[in-house]
Amino acid sequence: MNLTDPSMALLAASGGDTVKLFDVSVKAGDPCTLSYTPSPGCLVNSVKWNHTNLVVASAGDDKKISLWRKNGQSMGTIPVAGTDSGDNIEESIMAINFSNKVSRYICSGGSGHVVRIWDLQRKRCING
Repeated sequence: MNLTDPSMALLAASGGDTVKLFDVSVKAGDPCTLSYTPSPGCLVNSVKWNHTNLVVASAGDDKKISLWRKNGQSMGTIPVAGTDSGDNIEESIMAINFSNKVSRYICSGGSGHVVRIWDLQRKRCING
């Protein structure tokens, strides 16, 4: 595989309660570069890279969106744990997707049939 941008050689996948990041440019050995479990025992239903492939988001039955840098550094969750912001989600999140170009926003949809738009700078729900 010949890729002009090495950051594009990354894949993210989930199985059960675990998210794994893979570097598909690795010729030999294990291509898994990072494995993490956002909430042990809670299924991960969706995993997405942002537009630059530097941040990966995951969401699932734990009712939150977890954000991670590709080096494994946690960037926290949405809604922010331990706050009384009124942004709590009462259902499993089934799908997420970043906005194009700047990745300031992420949308989520869940088992409660509600689509929410989240502002990642403010870590707040702005619509939903």
